[in-house]
Amino acid sequence: MSFKAMILNRCVTRSPNWPPVSPVVDEYQLHRLICPDCGVSTCAALPPGVPKGAFGPRLRAILSVLAGAYRLGKRPIRQLVSDLLGLSISIGMIARLERQGAAELETPVKELREHVRAAASAHIDETSCGGRGRSESGCG
Repeated sequence: MSFKAMILNRCVTRSPNWPPVSPVVDEYQLHRLICPDCGVSTCAALPPGVPKGAFGPRLRAILSVLAGAYRLGKRPIRQLVSDLLGLSISIGMIARLERQGAAELETPVKELREHVRAAASAHIDETSCGGRGRSESGCG
């Protein structure tokens, strides 16, 4: 068998694999001081752009998609986050993060709604026929 024939007869096997996922944890230690003379307490501020709270924007986005788009309940979300990301998160915190996500989306959704309502056309095809004039139901 020639070298060329060996290359043409080669079998290729692919095994996609997901790399291990682990959260990136950023810790910010804010010093709190109490004046010994007057008793006033002061605390340092977070640097600009640092999200407040225990969870960052990516995790909040993932939880929002799982709850909103995939319509998962809080217990399945908690289990998925534990299984896939190794995070322990309470059901109450999931509910809180859902509320935060909804509040963050209020303004963009309102702007989008106004834009769509003001548009001359919505560019939506409401026919039941799929592409090329046919659908699964056979219309067209």
